[in-house]
Amino acid sequence: MRKTTGFIAILFLATLLLLVNSASAQREGDNNFAPPPDNQNMRGNLMRRLGLTKEQIQQIRKLNAARGPLMQEAQSTLREANRSLDEAIYADTVDEKLVDERLREFNAAQAEVARIRALSEIEIRKVLSPEQLVQFRQLREQFRERREEKNNERRTMRRRDEPPNDAGPPLRRQPNRQRP
Repeated sequence: MRKTTGFIAILFLATLLLLVNSASAQREGDNNFAPPPDNQNMRGNLMRRLGLTKEQIQQIRKLNAARGPLMQEAQSTLREANRSLDEAIYADTVDEKLVDERLREFNAAQAEVARIRALSEIEIRKVLSPEQLVQFRQLREQFRERREEKNNERRTMRRRDEPPNDAGPPLRRQPNRQRP
């Protein structure tokens, strides 16, 4: 559950940060943004719905610039720790001490990614006004609900496409028929 919530938060923040990078091209008039060409464009709707000011956009860009390299390095370390753990687990001969060491390295790398992500979210939260924060929470919840719906649809589609577990339809017992 925590991983799912964290993943959703990451996706939403990533979307928000991508929007900030493209916001200056969409900006019109007194801190209002032009509607996106396609109203289904989630990023454009997000920017418009949050109503970020030019100053807020600049602040988020600075945060992004500072956080980006740290997050890339932490994610690279996490991927490498995961590979090393996998190699230790599936080696020809298992060295449990090595597996434990690789597991500690993986956990530390995972904790670092989570720490950077949490600090980034706190900094972005500080940029948002109380009204924007309320709207952000609502949008995040909507995003989470849509994601769950899509996942449920995928599961349903997979179940329909999966062949049955047995070789054929269940056998039915035929009633005994007497021949005339």
